[in-house]
Formats: sequence, structure tokens, C-alpha cells
Amino acid sequence: FEPALSAAFPEKKTELRIVTVWVSMQSLDAIMQRNRQRLESQGLEGELLTDQLKALRSQVTSDMEWALTNGLDFTVLNDGTTAKATDEVLKASRYCFEDPF
Repeated sequence: FEPALSAAFPEKKTELRIVTVWVSMQSLDAIMQRNRQRLESQGLEGELLTDQLKALRSQVTSDMEWALTNGLDFTVLNDGTTAKATDEVLKASRYCFEDPF
């Protein structure tokens, strides 16, 4: 990326930092409730709904475990609203790019 940054900002010394952020709802129950509502709105019910939720629970659990154990820079847990998640990500990014000295 250095050549592209130098070409885009020839008068400035620039560097690229990649920050990893995982955004999720506050609990497994909240995630499952949201997925239940989504699947029910698509007409799923009964055993088919139960099977889909079981598979989703397994995937969500696996994803959460991976996100929490693989050295992401920040984890943002929120109530599911985009605005709040965006605010939290912006807050984390400001912290990440502040000069502590």
C-alpha cells in the first residue's frame, strides 16, 4: 500500500494501520431471538424452524469463540442498532489512532 499512499499524498508521510473490530449483539440469546424473528417472518415454523435455529446456534457459538480468541483489536457489543454500533466503532478507532505520548 505504500506506493499508493505516497502517490495519493506526496506531501505527507503516511502509513496504513489495519484495525480489526468484531461487532455483535450483547448476548447469544439476543442473537438467537433476532434470528428466530427473521426466520419466522420468512414463514419457517415447527421442526424446520427448530432445525435452522439449532444450526445457527452452533455457528454463532463457533463464530463468537473465534472472535474472542483470535486477537481482534476491539469487540463491540451492542443492542443491535446500527447507529450505536457505528458510534462504538468510531470511539474505538479514535482510541486506536491516538498518540499516547
